[in-house]
Formats: sequence, C-alpha cells, structure tokens
Amino acid sequence: MTDRNPKQEPAERPEVVPLEDDSQQPRILVAEDEPDIRQFYSEVLGSAGYQVDTVTDGKEAWDALQTRTYALVITDRNMPRLSGADLFRIIRANGMMMPVILATGTLPLNDEGLFFDAVLAKPFLGSDLNEAVSKFIKSPQGL
Repeated sequence: MTDRNPKQEPAERPEVVPLEDDSQQPRILVAEDEPDIRQFYSEVLGSAGYQVDTVTDGKEAWDALQTRTYALVITDRNMPRLSGADLFRIIRANGMMMPVILATGTLPLNDEGLFFDAVLAKPFLGSDLNEAVSKFIKSPQGL
C-alpha cells in the first residue's frame, strides 16, 4: 500500500525577521469627523514615522484614551457627540498632560478660554502639521 501523504523533508525556514519594536514610535490620536482629513493626518504623520490612530469624534477619542497611551492628541473643534473643547476639558480634568493640538477651520481659533498646546488653522499644509507636532514630540524619521 502506498502512502498518500509521503513524508516530506522539512522546508527550509525563511529567515525570521523580528518585528520592529513600535514602542519607540510615538503614537498620536487624531479626532476628526471628516474622512478625507483623517486620511490626510494618517498619511502625513505616518510618513514622518508616527503611529496614528484616528477616530470620528471626541467620544471615540476619550474611549481610545482609556485603552492606550498617546504621546499627543490632535482634535477638531466641531464634532458630533463630544466636541474638541469638551474632549480637552475631560483630558485635563483626568490629569492627562499629553499635548493637545486643536485643528479648526472655525474662527475665532481659541475663543473658549482653553489653553490648547497649539492651534492649527484649517486648511494647512502637511509641513505645518509636522512642524506643530515636532514641537512636542520628535519624529522617528527626523522630519
């Protein structure tokens, strides 16, 4: 009787390459309700070597902050469920001191008496975004 599954020599194992330790890459949380703008943040900041998590509103951002540590938060001002200003208040009220950047197209830029670490006026260039972020955390790519 012939063996239908003949014993094969073990295949040569490809070289195992360890996964890059992402703990050295700063993680940024972006709260933005516009899909195209979220994509813009992901592409620009990802190209600079940051890990980027995006959410669609302040409530999702607060939920994310409960489960993961972030080096920096970027938030839109006007979002459903929880605004950027309300998110900022909750972050600070809970003793979280990571930098928070407000990105808004609504004037005046900072009329709520809140002291965001930085404010970006929309629309802005990718270089403006990288410059604002790099004031608080160093890019792994050196950009």
